[in-house]
Amino acid sequence: MSIQWFKDPVDITADLLDAMYQVSSGAIDRIISVWTDVQLDYIYAKEKPLITGEYIRRIAAKTRPMLDYMTRNSLETDPLVDDEIMEA
Repeated sequence: MSIQWFKDPVDITADLLDAMYQVSSGAIDRIISVWTDVQLDYIYAKEKPLITGEYIRRIAAKTRPMLDYMTRNSLETDPLVDDEIMEA
């Protein structure tokens, strides 16, 4: 059984991990969704792309544009980093 459908194994690099965190905020369900989208895009691509952080960011932006919106806004509205709430 294979858990990835790439021709060659994908090396886990700092760039790859950073990209996955950036597009998911570390939420497991988002990580799985993005990784699934990356694999599907790879399967259907005529020319097999190199799996990099930039590729992951591009696929996430294309397939799940609301994910980027939610990720950005959840970090900006986190009550733990809101100075007014912290001072209250």
